[in-house]
Amino acid sequence: MTEIVDFHGHYFPPAVVDASPSGLMHTLAHAWSLLTDIDAQIERSREAGTDLKVVNAPLSSIAGSSRFTSDELPARVNDALADDLSRRPGSFLALATVDAFAGDSGAEEARRAVEDLGLSGIVVDVTSGQRTLADPVARPTLAYAASRGIPVFAHPVTPPDLAERFIGNPLGVLLARGTESALATLALFEQGTLTELDGLRLIVAGIGLAALSFAPFLDPADGEGRFSGERRHLYIDTMGFDPKSIRYLVDSVGSDHVLIGSDWPIMWRDSSRERVTSALAKAGLDDHDASLVAAGNAHSLLSPAVLAE
Repeated sequence: MTEIVDFHGHYFPPAVVDASPSGLMHTLAHAWSLLTDIDAQIERSREAGTDLKVVNAPLSSIAGSSRFTSDELPARVNDALADDLSRRPGSFLALATVDAFAGDSGAEEARRAVEDLGLSGIVVDVTSGQRTLADPVARPTLAYAASRGIPVFAHPVTPPDLAERFIGNPLGVLLARGTESALATLALFEQGTLTELDGLRLIVAGIGLAALSFAPFLDPADGEGRFSGERRHLYIDTMGFDPKSIRYLVDSVGSDHVLIGSDWPIMWRDSSRERVTSALAKAGLDDHDASLVAAGNAHSLLSPAVLAE
């Protein structure tokens, strides 16, 4: 294995968030100093042996600490990301923050961020209130991404109707967010969105892997159906380094559709070379498949050739 690309990282530009916001969830509060310091993240990642970090700032994660209204926040974040990238060329990549539930204006911000600012793809909330990405209001953003072949990272959110019940358990928030992500993924499968928008390349976080367990029930008993077709357009990150989970993901969607993702620094598991190498070996991946998961698939999704006119 010659390279490691961590597709699931977070960076909240200090130009758009408060230096010391109050009322943050513990997972954000403990990581805040790193979340808002891209130079420290780059240094830590290099020390750990990670070759490239791909960072994002999901709208629902950053809105509570932002200095701007929700309408202007995506553009502010994307301008700040582009400025940071210009000052550190080649040091990291960034996905543009887009409100997919803003209809045509969400699609326009995606276009501006990718074509004018040069960001590498987009990150969207997987749901907004009772609406999932299968809602027609999200179609313009997804259709734009499909037309350009850019990656769309559907990031988990904490559903309000589950938060109160789940939040008291240390892992309850992850369970609630994973459930919401799985629900939205299944809704996209059921509607055939990924097949209809043939160029769409959707990435979901590993905590939503329950969608892969339930999706086969969408297929008829006597042959292939919606899930079998839809999963060819679906990618999923490992969101951790458990070998059995990685093996399940590879068996479900193929080694060419799984990405290393740590969720660092929000989660405590950075994508160190030792950790990634060990996890992929214990998952039983050969050198070819391990290289795809470690870096090859991310490069394919983020290829400059895809983003070119």
